[in-house]
Amino acid sequence: MLGSMTLPEPFEGLLARAPQALRVGVVGASNDERKFGSIILRAVRARGSVAVPITPSASHVDGLATAPSVAVAVAQIDLANFVIPPARSLEAIRALPAGATLPVWFQPGSHDDEVLAECKRRGLPTLVGPCILVEFASRA
Repeated sequence: MLGSMTLPEPFEGLLARAPQALRVGVVGASNDERKFGSIILRAVRARGSVAVPITPSASHVDGLATAPSVAVAVAQIDLANFVIPPARSLEAIRALPAGATLPVWFQPGSHDDEVLAECKRRGLPTLVGPCILVEFASRA
């Protein structure tokens, strides 16, 4: 819940699952512990959920094998949390297979109008802000 509000579906239902039943792709995962891609990846794991680091720039992040793209990881995750610049988010969305229905959650600064328009065109369930870290903390 965000304050007294609930998230739109399917996001509310996904976060209501038992933590170990949720598979979160962190798009922009990083080995740099100061970056949000690393902070969010560690928070997903600390919550007990399955974290799938998605980055083309490393074979492993935080000891986990990475997927090079969302398109490669789409069958392994229940939602994709984006922590990359809008131009890269747009590339990732455009690379998804036709007919994909993956819920996408954009952290602040990871989207723009073009990204959101592409998600809408593809019929992807989309959430813009709030920060997933805040949501995890409010449900602990």
